[in-house]
Amino acid sequence: MTTFISIILLIFCILQIILFFKVWRMTNDVKKIKNKLYADDFPAKDLYEKTDFVKNIFYTNIQKNRQTYLLRRKRQGKENTSFNVWSIKRSV
Repeated sequence: MTTFISIILLIFCILQIILFFKVWRMTNDVKKIKNKLYADDFPAKDLYEKTDFVKNIFYTNIQKNRQTYLLRRKRQGKENTSFNVWSIKRSV
């Protein structure tokens, strides 16, 4: 009986080691995928060097979010679309 349990434990340990290396390899693959996905984003140094460019992107995203919000409110039948968060004016 003890030999049977020891064989089961040995198989379990081997499978755990295999699983460990598979997960390790998978995390490296995820890093590669993430790097490929975010390769087109502007680097952090642009925040300091190209401030006007970053501001334009920021305000464009705010306007898109505002339009989406207003459209959603209109579809819900709520005509009063005044909302203080969206009253940000573009000041570039």
